[in-house]
Amino acid sequence: MSKNETKRMYGIAILMMLCLHLFRAADPTNYFSILNIVFGKNALLYIANFCGICVAIYAFITGYGFSEYSKRKKFLYSSSDFKELSRYIIKHIVGLYRKYWLVFLIFVPFGYLTKSYEGYGIKTIVLSLLGLDSSFCGAWWYVWQYVVLCTVFPLIMILFDVLDGIKKKNTDLKYRNATMIFFLFSFLAIVLWAIDGFKTEKVIYGIICLLGYISSRFSLIEKGKEILNNFSYSNYICVGIIAIMAILRVYQRIKWGGGVNGLVDIIIIIPFFICTCKLLENRRQIATKLQYFGKKSTYMWLIHNFFLTTNLAIFIRVIKIAAVKYVVLVMISCFCSFVLNKIEIVFEKHD
Repeated sequence: MSKNETKRMYGIAILMMLCLHLFRAADPTNYFSILNIVFGKNALLYIANFCGICVAIYAFITGYGFSEYSKRKKFLYSSSDFKELSRYIIKHIVGLYRKYWLVFLIFVPFGYLTKSYEGYGIKTIVLSLLGLDSSFCGAWWYVWQYVVLCTVFPLIMILFDVLDGIKKKNTDLKYRNATMIFFLFSFLAIVLWAIDGFKTEKVIYGIICLLGYISSRFSLIEKGKEILNNFSYSNYICVGIIAIMAILRVYQRIKWGGGVNGLVDIIIIIPFFICTCKLLENRRQIATKLQYFGKKSTYMWLIHNFFLTTNLAIFIRVIKIAAVKYVVLVMISCFCSFVLNKIEIVFEKHD
């Protein structure tokens, strides 16, 4: 995938996330929706359940990006390589926390002032600052997941590099150093993972991150699109495949509930990326809009839940038409993302 394709997928992921959190737990009698009238009262609920694939999209892109970085650098695991790898990981973790803490410092105090967070003590505040508690905002659970994925990345990279080095008899690769780095990051990853508990969902998204890495390493997205290009009605095939994947994911949610969220995503995530990227080819206007949302997706992810769960939700609750509710949530989240990005730029200039 190109950088623009990655931004489009981020755009799709954040729009799906807003749909998921807006309609998954909403009472369909509290709003008007043509979809619910035509396809049954739970139509939007089913769409929201399919939109739960958004987390898998984020995890997949994370793994994909890690692989693209490792392919560009071609590490031989010298001491300088270890330093560069560590800087890369720290840069990404700090980059996320910088945005996360900015949102935290603005919205959490506001929540206390408006009595949205009564009963939350200092322990909750400290754990939330670290990304270990999502009491203030349910969507924040992924912050610590991302930290863990960043520490798991070197393990995946080393395994593939060593196997490839053995296969190609690469004598320049420093196997002893690679082994030491592997065990170092293994220990770090286990500690970080254990801090928040070895939860099933987080293991699943770790696997999906690995699938993203493998997809980049072996160009699976490009090969999939090449296969689809051999068919005359490839776009219709893509729509059909996505429809089947949507049915599978909704069925999983209904059959097994939320305890195994993302389990089906392991099976469908690569075909989903192949079909979606294929459908967006030569659709410049749609692709450009998705890239716009993709650029703002991090802040939109971090702040949108405040307009659904705190006293700020009044802006959404008063609207009784489902489509308008969704558009307003997207617009508010996008505007806040724009403002927060400007604030971040100001802070960066004074660093």
